Amino acid sequence: PKSTLEKPRWQAVNLALVRKLPRLIPLQEIKTLPGLEELPLLRKGSRLSVMPVSEEEWQIIRGHAG
Repeated sequence: PKSTLEKPRWQAVNLALVRKLPRLIPLQEIKTLPGLEELPLLRKGSRLSVMPVSEEEWQIIRGHAG
């Protein structure tokens, strides 16, 4: 009730599946991939369900998925 269009108190993002990757990449494998050292998923204590991934990081992940 306290949220208005001019002063929103929260935001929502609509997501849609575009395609599945050919295979899942285990976290242990992601930790070994060069170029993903700054990926928020790999930071200690960071296990968010949604987090930013740069275009470069996405290309690295996509390339290792098959």
